[in-house]
Amino acid sequence: MLRQVSQILFNAVKSEVKKEQEIEAMFINDRMVLSANLPASIDLITEKIENAGDTKVVDFLLAQGTDNDPRIIEFRRKLIERTSRRPKADEPDTEQQVRAMLTRMKDLKIQDVFEIIDLDVGSIAHKDVDTSDYLAGDGYKDKILLLRMTGGNQPAEADGGVKLHAEQGLIQLALLASSKRDEIKASKMTICGGKRPCQGCLTALKLMRDLGYGGLEFNERPGMYWSISCETIERLLIHADNNNLTFQGGKAASEYYADLRLAAKKPIDSHVTLNKYKGGAEDQGFNSDSDTDTAHLDPEKIRKQIVIDLDDLKEEMQLCIAMVKAKKSIAADALEKVKHIPDVMTTMIDDLQMTKEILSVSVKKIQSNKRKRGNSKKKMRGYDIELGNIRIQFTKIEDFISEILKIKADFENIVEGLRRAALAEKMDLEESTIS
Repeated sequence: MLRQVSQILFNAVKSEVKKEQEIEAMFINDRMVLSANLPASIDLITEKIENAGDTKVVDFLLAQGTDNDPRIIEFRRKLIERTSRRPKADEPDTEQQVRAMLTRMKDLKIQDVFEIIDLDVGSIAHKDVDTSDYLAGDGYKDKILLLRMTGGNQPAEADGGVKLHAEQGLIQLALLASSKRDEIKASKMTICGGKRPCQGCLTALKLMRDLGYGGLEFNERPGMYWSISCETIERLLIHADNNNLTFQGGKAASEYYADLRLAAKKPIDSHVTLNKYKGGAEDQGFNSDSDTDTAHLDPEKIRKQIVIDLDDLKEEMQLCIAMVKAKKSIAADALEKVKHIPDVMTTMIDDLQMTKEILSVSVKKIQSNKRKRGNSKKKMRGYDIELGNIRIQFTKIEDFISEILKIKADFENIVEGLRRAALAEKMDLEESTIS
């Protein structure tokens, strides 16, 4: 449900806030916090809510996004289906808890259940800010909180953006809150969006776990590498240092940082380079100047990783089907194990679509350089080779997306078959109980 809500709202703002790349949702203590990379997106959602009048919560969400995107249509269908009746009370599963909250809220006016949180993202390194009431106070239970990130002593983007990824804003909010109320650190919290966390954000999420936030759940499959999301981890380490927080194994911030530097040199790990904290790190050769610089993007590596992940999903699906056919498992159990697979494949497709977007930006950049600097045959030939290579990668990715879409359609049919079989099992059980 977190993914559906975040993606519906992302789809709603993307047409106007062109640079937005993600909206992330966090569920903690019966409240949902939404965060975006750019404050402009939060401002737009706020404006939509303020103009919604008496519109109810679920009706508001259903009205967002485009009508020609099959994913949004599917997300809306799931939202209607999952809020049509309440799940069992005290269900420990986060998905069911989110569903229960939205079901409780669905007949309330959207304007009555949302609040804005303004957070200076630089404050975590140098200020004592209390955000605990937002995450644990009774007054914010069953609320949708919009996290608007500001400041941070960073150059502003043209559209007022702050250079901090959505996940790290949520992490900062939780860190600051738990410094005032210990129970927040022990709370179960789930962070989820439409894309995998980039390598820097994944490192930041793991850092939180290593600080003792054992109830933190997130997608542990890494996405792409952005230098800025690695650099902003510095603030989390400074906060840990200033507050004498210790990491797993009793390590201080400086020791934990030393381990991160070491891990950054290993090609099997996410290549994180932290440039400033405790005197700086040597250049690992993975940095890029900005989130639109594609010099270090490796589409083939991305494709190969997705192939590995896809093989894992196929194996998982085939095993469950084989168990059902051999009557070693009932359809209901198999359904629980594989019903998430089509959504995972949607995330894979999103990753590839994002790679295509970045390659398109790269083509424009090379073409611009070609016009401005192509004053020799050698340079012109170099630009043409670069363009040719990118176009080959672009075509490969398009073909791969088509292949995944076909497999996804097959898997959706299997999941639907299991759903029907599980319903038949339930009916058979009820009939046998009655007789």
